[in-house]
Amino acid sequence: MADKTNPVTWRYGVELGGAFVIYALVLFLTIPARDAAEPGLVKSALALAPVLPLILVFWAILRQYARFDELMKRINAEAFALGAMLVGWGMTIWGFGVTAGWPNLPLIWVGPLLIGAWGLCLPIMIRRYR
Repeated sequence: MADKTNPVTWRYGVELGGAFVIYALVLFLTIPARDAAEPGLVKSALALAPVLPLILVFWAILRQYARFDELMKRINAEAFALGAMLVGWGMTIWGFGVTAGWPNLPLIWVGPLLIGAWGLCLPIMIRRYR
């Protein structure tokens, strides 16, 4: 796993953690305002405001990916591919379940599911290359 004393790993943690803090602040500050707003442009802007800090999250992830050597890039790419396939399979199963009366799964969960699946598949791929 990652060496937490490595300055590159520490920098990634600061970048990613800071981006998530900004995202959480924007999210929690805009939800009450969005709910109180009348339908229209203002409500739409407030609803989409949390998307902007996600750019910082993706930027931090892409910067860290660029710092990886070729093996770590391959491991992460395979972990993401496996995670995406599992999420796709799960979403397909859920879609069939919806036709049988299961509740709809909001699309807002697809991104977090993909990232979570990537994180869960990463140790599998790391072990595979040891």
